[in-house]
Amino acid sequence: MNIEPDSKSKQEDSISNKCPECGGTGFISVWYSDDYSKMVYGDDRKIEYPRRCPRCKVSERETGCITGIPKLFCDADISKFRWKIYDNEDYMRKIHSYIASFVRNYKEWAKDNRGLYIWSKTSGSGKTFLACCIANSAMVGNDISMRFITAPDYFNLLKEKMDAEKGAVDKTYIYRVCDLLVFDDIGAQPSKEWYDTELYRLIDERMVNNRLTIFTSNLDIEELKCSDRVIDRINKCAVVIHFPEQSIRRKQANEKNREFLEKMGLIGE
Repeated sequence: MNIEPDSKSKQEDSISNKCPECGGTGFISVWYSDDYSKMVYGDDRKIEYPRRCPRCKVSERETGCITGIPKLFCDADISKFRWKIYDNEDYMRKIHSYIASFVRNYKEWAKDNRGLYIWSKTSGSGKTFLACCIANSAMVGNDISMRFITAPDYFNLLKEKMDAEKGAVDKTYIYRVCDLLVFDDIGAQPSKEWYDTELYRLIDERMVNNRLTIFTSNLDIEELKCSDRVIDRINKCAVVIHFPEQSIRRKQANEKNREFLEKMGLIGE
């Protein structure tokens, strides 16, 4: 192997140019603690979560343009999720323990091939935002490949693949082989044999290769308009979490409106 005479100096320059905050890794560790983590773990210890480096440009390259995470949620991580905004504290504490375990013990979950199925019939309950928080934290903390796509968008890519000329780039490939996939809004696709077959292929290929999937849906698994074999596959590779039937989107909008009216002096604090 030939080595350029100035390779050492180039390497030294590269090291000296690394981000002083994250060392060029693209993420930093933050310590997060609230009443939920204290109650779940029974002590006052803080939980370590990974977060994208606020200074390093490496983190910018890992935003939505690559992962597919919606632009609004590109900087989301699990420490930013507002657990206390929900009404049922006991129930949210239980969900928090599941999510904290998934993020902190990702390799153990991956070894047993266990993803998540997060569902709620209520629109705006926060399930997609939570899935993005989980995925971002798991990605930067475990140095894994992650992608996000909605079910309708995935099937649109499949149609493009079928209509494309032979030899065209298969845009669906990355979603089959990435370490962690957020498959958003499953159940939104029509109930047709073609969709069912392709959905089975995606889930089965990921499962047999030990690649985790986080599903979100407005439907319980048993209510999905899919064949039994698809439902069985999801049950086998994902822990089901029934998210609260509460519209956080509406609650946050009401909070913002109240803050605005208070600022304008139209209502009292």
